[in-house]
Amino acid sequence: MFLSPPDKPHSIQLLTQHVRLVDCFTPIRQDFLE
Repeated sequence: MFLSPPDKPHSIQLLTQHVRLVDCFTPIRQDFLE
């Protein structure tokens, strides 16, 4: 699990060719719903 503070740049580096990405935001981001 990776947690990032709000409004901070972040990135990841994959170590395998397969990945499952799940973005979760609390509170819900209205811009992602559009």
